Amino acid sequence: MNYRLTLAAAVAVILASVSEFSLISGAAWLVEASGAVLVVALAGTLTRQSAVPAAIGATLTAGLASVPMLVAHSPYWKATAAGIIVACAASATGLRPLRAVAGLATYLAALLLYLNLLHAASHSFLAVIPTPGSLHHLAGLVRQGIVATGGAPLVPASHGMLLLAAGSIGLAAVVVDFLAVRLHRPAIAGLPLLVVYLAPIPTSAKVGGLGGAIAFLLAAIGYLALLASDGRYRLRGWGRVVTVWHYSGEDERLGGADMGALAATGRRIGLAAVCAALVAPLLVPGLTLHQLFGGHSGSGGDHVAVGLPDPVAELRGLLTRSSPRRVLTYRTSAVNAEDYLQVYVLNYDPAASQWDLVRPARSTPVGTGPLQPAPGLASGTPQVSVRTTVTIPEVAGFSAPIYFLPTPYWPRLVHVTGSWRESTSTLMIYSGDPASSGLNYTVTSGEVEPTAAELEAPQHAPATITESYLGFKSSVTPQLTKIARQVTKGKTSAFDRAVALERWFLSPRFSYLLQSNVANSPQGLLNFLTVTKQGYCQQFAFAMAVLARLLDIPSRIAIGYTAGQPGPRGTWTVSTADAHAWPELYFSGVGWLRFEPTPGGQGGQATAVEPSYIAAAVTGTTTKGHPGGSLSGTGSPSASSSPGLEHHVHVPTTGDVPLGAAGRRSGGGPPVGLIVLAVLVLAAAAPGVARVITRRRRWRSASGDAALALAGWQELCADLEDYGLHCRASESPRALARRVRAISGIDEQASQAVTRIATVVERARYASVPATAGTIRADVALVHRGLARSAGRNARLRAALLPASTLRPLQASIRQAAGLLTGWMPAAGES
Repeated sequence: MNYRLTLAAAVAVILASVSEFSLISGAAWLVEASGAVLVVALAGTLTRQSAVPAAIGATLTAGLASVPMLVAHSPYWKATAAGIIVACAASATGLRPLRAVAGLATYLAALLLYLNLLHAASHSFLAVIPTPGSLHHLAGLVRQGIVATGGAPLVPASHGMLLLAAGSIGLAAVVVDFLAVRLHRPAIAGLPLLVVYLAPIPTSAKVGGLGGAIAFLLAAIGYLALLASDGRYRLRGWGRVVTVWHYSGEDERLGGADMGALAATGRRIGLAAVCAALVAPLLVPGLTLHQLFGGHSGSGGDHVAVGLPDPVAELRGLLTRSSPRRVLTYRTSAVNAEDYLQVYVLNYDPAASQWDLVRPARSTPVGTGPLQPAPGLASGTPQVSVRTTVTIPEVAGFSAPIYFLPTPYWPRLVHVTGSWRESTSTLMIYSGDPASSGLNYTVTSGEVEPTAAELEAPQHAPATITESYLGFKSSVTPQLTKIARQVTKGKTSAFDRAVALERWFLSPRFSYLLQSNVANSPQGLLNFLTVTKQGYCQQFAFAMAVLARLLDIPSRIAIGYTAGQPGPRGTWTVSTADAHAWPELYFSGVGWLRFEPTPGGQGGQATAVEPSYIAAAVTGTTTKGHPGGSLSGTGSPSASSSPGLEHHVHVPTTGDVPLGAAGRRSGGGPPVGLIVLAVLVLAAAAPGVARVITRRRRWRSASGDAALALAGWQELCADLEDYGLHCRASESPRALARRVRAISGIDEQASQAVTRIATVVERARYASVPATAGTIRADVALVHRGLARSAGRNARLRAALLPASTLRPLQASIRQAAGLLTGWMPAAGES
């Protein structure tokens, strides 16, 4: 039985599953999945025993796992369980069909018992034996896990996700173990390994960078180890060593041909294949993972290919970082904190039943001239001009190239280096030649100040708006329409209904919860509005946009950043914690207006603020110049219009607000340059210090004439090595002393000391009684000083700082390890 191949198959599955770190947060899932793989490996080992032991094991495991079917009320379940148990018992006859059934039952039963023990022990008999209640509990966890998979990576490691991960990887391990070990087809077993490794590819998870390279290397190592183990097993069958001295149990040690050269060749081929797989994608041109869209000018020229991101997944990834990271800083001429930085615009896709990025069908180049006017904005609508200077540092919170530029809505003029374009329909600024970081640009934007009369006016949206941004077809539309009408009952104008929706979300009925797994789907939206009532900006923005559409108010979703936190000298700092989604509603003569249904302040999206025009229109007061568009005194709609609303609407403070770890200046951190310098100094001094320590330890441990002679000889050889004279293993002490006196250039005292050392060492090696070695340490010191005097300055420095006697064993170890890895050197057991 090939236990080595069984273990290699299990390790290959575990290493291939490492790529799923980009899908599930934490490492608990990998621990449970590794346990499932080991259980499957043990079950596979049991199935490969002789017929009777394998049948006994299959009957026991299948019997325990079949208890829920045996106690079920349905006779069909009882008959099925009984049939499985009888087939497992009958496999003792050795019939292949029965053994196949027993083997499959053993695999699945062992995996079920393991998962039941982990996740349903409290519902099981004696915490091990499954019951109908425990299976019902596991089924509920599976449903929870499936719902959680609808969220964006990284998915929280809930019990449902842990069960799904361990179960799916365990099933993959069953297939790999069967193919690689039972059928001896490890090459075909690479297919299920590939499925496990490629699990993050269809998702929006970030699989590139260093983490992706490490995951690929681990998966490749696991697969190559599996192939190598099977190859070793096959090669050993080519012949058998014939020997007279043969003891019991030595078949494995003596059997088979010499595999050193073949094993080395296999490792060389494997290394070459892995290197080719890493280098080839860098040389072959290809496309991004996401689809491409073409933007062109009104005249039909200049197509720009841009890698489409997944804004929803990107938003969640930024918000769920373990610690906030600075994204950008800016200075603005605005006097309030309500100017959000828009990056993406989303529209609802009824075919996919989710909100997706609006692809720019038409665009114009961003140059020195003015940009396009805001859609739907009438010439007489009050507006002000705001100037914003944005700086994206070299090391920022962006984990991918910047294809879309964060700008206040709506941009009138943009001064930025590079080739950028503006979408005609959404006014997004994007580029086909993205910047990684280090951007500095200035945006002159317009800010609307509508009057109450303009907002209350009858709505007449153009066809281009109504056709694209109205309607919401889904199976739950009737329930959502009923909710929208109930919330806005008694409101006559479209703007009043929009404000009623916003205030409803900001009421104590809803609460902010970042770790929300509400799916980006109509059913998930209904669950959010009627059941959970907990979520973060994605759920609040999507929900308000949908309800507004059902009230005949055109809506879309914007994703970007809030205004961030005020900093010193008039700057504002935006971190990953300020990533945000908000709804924008269209009104005739005003265009797209931002609304803020997400709770802000403590317990909410910290920097989310309500637009000032909403507060001004509702209360009839002017709030410009006050952050957040609301006042802490009378007249604040946040405090007066809705009971308990003051806990949900954030009023930013003025002055310097510390951002925490993400907002601290680099000067407040540790002196990185000094740390690097100290590390380099220690690394440079390490070989010389190690040589001194070795010398002292060698002399300290020597006791007796023979030990002193050995220590003296080792020190003499080390000194000669440090000064470029190698001690040959074939030379006797007398021959080495003769060669040193001839070519080293040492003085007479040192030459005589070398002769005395050689005499003492020869007596210690070959005489029955070693000679007295009391003066050997002084003689070694004389030789050391003689070598130093005869050498040049550079040689002395090299011997003191980079002694060859210390570095050469280290270099030999590195070469040995590299040789074993690459195959250019056979392992000890293979020679």
